[in-house]
Amino acid sequence: MSRHVIIASIMHESHTFNPVATDRSKFTVEYGDEVLEKSRGTRTGINGFIDAAADYGWTFSIPINARATSGGRVTQAALDEFIACLEKAIHEQNKLDGIALVLHGAMSCEHCDDGDAEILRRVRLAAGDTVPIAATIDPHGNVSTGMTDNASILCTYRTTPHIDQYDTSRRAAQILHRAMLGEVNPKIVLARRPMLYAFDRGRTHNGHGPMVEALELAQRWEREQPGVLGVGVQAGFSHADTPQTGPSVYIVGDGDAPLYQDLAEQLIEFGWQNRQRETVSLVSLDEAMARARANIEKNPNGPPAVIGDYADSPGGGTPGNGTNMLRAMLAAKLTNCALGAINDPDVAAYCAKAGEGAEVKVSLGGKIAPEFGGGPLDITATVLKVSNGDYVHEGPSATGWRGSFGVSVLLQVEGVEVIVSSRNQNFLDTQQFRIFGIDPERKAVVSCKNMHHFRAGFTPLAADIMSCDSGGLTGYQYQRLTYHKLPRPIWPLDELLDESSTT
Repeated sequence: MSRHVIIASIMHESHTFNPVATDRSKFTVEYGDEVLEKSRGTRTGINGFIDAAADYGWTFSIPINARATSGGRVTQAALDEFIACLEKAIHEQNKLDGIALVLHGAMSCEHCDDGDAEILRRVRLAAGDTVPIAATIDPHGNVSTGMTDNASILCTYRTTPHIDQYDTSRRAAQILHRAMLGEVNPKIVLARRPMLYAFDRGRTHNGHGPMVEALELAQRWEREQPGVLGVGVQAGFSHADTPQTGPSVYIVGDGDAPLYQDLAEQLIEFGWQNRQRETVSLVSLDEAMARARANIEKNPNGPPAVIGDYADSPGGGTPGNGTNMLRAMLAAKLTNCALGAINDPDVAAYCAKAGEGAEVKVSLGGKIAPEFGGGPLDITATVLKVSNGDYVHEGPSATGWRGSFGVSVLLQVEGVEVIVSSRNQNFLDTQQFRIFGIDPERKAVVSCKNMHHFRAGFTPLAADIMSCDSGGLTGYQYQRLTYHKLPRPIWPLDELLDESSTT
């Protein structure tokens, strides 16, 4: 007998210090058959569930796929609209055996700090206590008891940069299928420690470090420990002022057993003891410019030195309009450089109207939170290209995913080609340069506003690669942020007298 499953996604990572709310207009929303049409063949989380449905013989419906670039808190109106769509689909089902959700795990809203828990709570209320609910989440999610109390199954990506969203959904689907068959009774236990971040902030690209070691242990437990169906290692999202902010470990177990909590405590204790170990150090703007100049001398026509602007990453929730990186590149008189992208809808529209070949004088970027990442920069530029900003990811992260910068332009500002967008987007794929006619392999220097994920697409073509703290909202300078809702004391904001385990 086939099982009927609802597959859906409501996904956002919320930087609560970004003053610009994420309203309905900032979401890309698809419904029903449109989700199928746009997801088929992609390496996305929702397509992982779609393909699993075919393999397991499920019938399924997809009421909604809603996602937005990380940003400020989600508005109540937007979240209520999305959840209502999901609730309606649940109530319309004569037969519902399971629910498969693609979430993030770090959504905060205007009306509640824990948007993911609110989604799961209302889905559970609509579906009833007996329907198993599986949800995939990002390792930068802040997992709460509100999430673990309402989900039956959680399943976390195991790569940063994230290149396994599809595979994660397949893992979650396997447990969900067994639960629907009555083979297992999945329940979740959670363990935490008082820290803002841990597990090397989730990094796995180096092939070593605390996250890699933790995941090796997690996967061994899944193979060897009785009843353990899944282990999730959460690095947490530190730029959220919420009660649930911080790293955690959860165990999805078959039924109840003291072993599950013991294992979760053991692994989060490893995170606590290794919380200061990191495999990547952020370089200063001065060091980044020195390495860029060295590469220009060595490789003037590429391959490039690639600079990830870690601190002004739209993927981490910044406005993406910081100018400190461009300011430094111009001051250093760099040549044959490309920068993607400064989000400034007004400048993008003005330059698009001026047209290709026009010379313009504009005040670029820095209108939102100028104290983080740099204020407006007065420039004289030539408009090289006007674009609708549409692109398709071709790199290893979310392959096939469609995105758009909206109306956007490529400006020549001295030795730097600068993409200016009207929609804030995480910059991580080489196609985001190529749609403007930029061949990143032939640049001497390339800069992307991104924390981690640019490394997946750009490492193969880079002569040098680094992450830089430009002073933006996703940097490490937590003392510049005022937290009100974090449980205190918490590392590294407060001194913890006992350096051993603290629960």
